[in-house]
Amino acid sequence: MKGQTFYSSLYDSLTSLIITRRLPYGSRLPSAKQLCSTYQVGIRTVQDVLRDMRDAGYISLEARKRAQVIWQPSQAHDEQTDFYILHTHWQMIDVLESMRLCLPPLCSGLCDLLQEKDIRHLYKMLSTLEDNKNLEKRRLLIRDFNVYLLQRYHNDMILDLYLTTFSYIEYPLLYHTDLFSSYHGTLKHDYEQLLAAYTDKNRRFVYDFYDHTICYTIQRIREHAAQIQLFGNHCIPEAAPFFWQPKHSHDYVYTLVFRDLIRSIACKTYADQQLLPPIEQLSRTYQVSYATIRKVLKQLNDIGLAKTYNGLGTRIQLNKGVAQAHLEDSTMIRDAVKFIGAVQFITITIGRCCLEYFDQLLVLAPVMEERIKKRHYDGVGFLDALLVILPKANLKQILQEFRSILSWGFYFTLLQLDEQLVDLYYKRCEEAVGFLVKRDADGYCRCIQQVYMQLFHIIIHCAKRIGIRQCDAIQLPDIDSLPLQETKNVCANP
Repeated sequence: MKGQTFYSSLYDSLTSLIITRRLPYGSRLPSAKQLCSTYQVGIRTVQDVLRDMRDAGYISLEARKRAQVIWQPSQAHDEQTDFYILHTHWQMIDVLESMRLCLPPLCSGLCDLLQEKDIRHLYKMLSTLEDNKNLEKRRLLIRDFNVYLLQRYHNDMILDLYLTTFSYIEYPLLYHTDLFSSYHGTLKHDYEQLLAAYTDKNRRFVYDFYDHTICYTIQRIREHAAQIQLFGNHCIPEAAPFFWQPKHSHDYVYTLVFRDLIRSIACKTYADQQLLPPIEQLSRTYQVSYATIRKVLKQLNDIGLAKTYNGLGTRIQLNKGVAQAHLEDSTMIRDAVKFIGAVQFITITIGRCCLEYFDQLLVLAPVMEERIKKRHYDGVGFLDALLVILPKANLKQILQEFRSILSWGFYFTLLQLDEQLVDLYYKRCEEAVGFLVKRDADGYCRCIQQVYMQLFHIIIHCAKRIGIRQCDAIQLPDIDSLPLQETKNVCANP
């Protein structure tokens, strides 16, 4: 059905790429196979979307050729762009509000990770911007500048999140001249000031730069949408959904099942020496093919968590070399690196997110106090608490994606962890809950950052011990030095 999320998401994404001229007239769309992989949809959904885009005049279709863009701006282009802004502006604002909590701490943290050569490279990038009124140059500069910065985290998910967000909002920001009429002349100067702040390790300036930039953008979108509504006599339709799905491989479904079984084993849903349900039952439970289940079971065998016996089934075997498992499989290594990257992101951003919603978190204090007494925190408990009280918005969707990745970390709970490190970690968890009970917002948020910083170092230690060297480049900034206090809220509705 066309009302389904996957159809709508793919259709809206491709048409917006065409309308914003990121896929200009005459260009070719990715192949159907590539679209299936990138958007995690079936071939039937892709075919339906392409057929309807053809009927709407966006593309042409020929047998054995990739779809070609035939849409061109016309006299009706302004009306189309206005409708696009009206259709998406509330969702854009929601996306930007989420990034306001994530991007400033991420970028201010880079004060600790940028080297002199990085600063020189970024100054060189700015020197190429001679005409600030060239919208395409501005678009590419803003994107490439921030991509280069965020690459210092060596975390593909952070890059993917930024690029997905940038792509979603760039049309009204960068292709509609009216929105940035007062900003053209200051771009180069502003970014030179930003680089000076990075040179001086002025974290507060960097934090405020990105915070104010996002707030300015929100204001301009809100004002422009109101102007369109006032003079255009439009009815604002339901906002188009924004989805961030950092899952660009055919192994996504397999990975979800594998992670869930790891979690179930770690939580003793399936005990040592217990037989897993038959393939047929697991297939029905997870709604995946027999082939996917067999691949998962083989992986559990390969890392020493289970043993499959002909005619009997697959038995959990926790005492068969789990700690010595060699993670030579590329999928396992990729998952491990992604997990460490998720912990890195949460460590840097969770303090600011918790500060924003501290009053709502207070209602969970009794529950969290009880859980911590039983040591029921495994690295996701504080994030789960935040997800419980978050409104159904873009930030929740982003954090849920990272939360799903953290499930992989249950694998590490099956290893022989350093008891001293674990005890120190739980002591810090207890301190955090204590701050929450005392209604100390700054103390709680700072302590939460420390909780996840300790978790990060524990996991890095475990990963190196079992031979995952790909994590060496993933680093944290000085967490204690990250700005945390909320800046003046210039994003509020007038």
